[in-house]
Amino acid sequence: MSARRIYVAMMVFAVMLADVGISQADQAFTPRSIRGTWGFSVAGTLRGAPAVTVGLITFDGVGECVPSAQLNVGGTVTPLTSLQCSYTVNPDGTGAVNVTFVGPVGPFIVDFVIVDAKKEILIIVSDRLGGGGTVASGVVLRQESGDH
Repeated sequence: MSARRIYVAMMVFAVMLADVGISQADQAFTPRSIRGTWGFSVAGTLRGAPAVTVGLITFDGVGECVPSAQLNVGGTVTPLTSLQCSYTVNPDGTGAVNVTFVGPVGPFIVDFVIVDAKKEILIIVSDRLGGGGTVASGVVLRQESGDH
């Protein structure tokens, strides 16, 4: 085999290895993976009563978050304001949000998994920190403006 062919083969192999390293590095998730503003919709039960929520949540990229939402329980709509919101993201794309709202509806833990190239988050909500009777699931989508 000529030196030129060996050189070309080594370059192709090096490019393939570099590509594998980049694709594996893309798989590591951090709190920055979900930095920005997201829209969400959640449906389920709140202490046994049917409930739905829609709103926004902004993640700062380092573990703090700010949600704003409207909660409908049994036909009564209430705005939700948070007292505290923090989150963690594991390297595999799973994580949790811990949030406490003003009033009698919190605290909650929201377990999640990041999917669709970091454009979507699937969630389940529980009040296992206190209360009881809340079971809900929903979708969180990255909010993007039409202005580019």
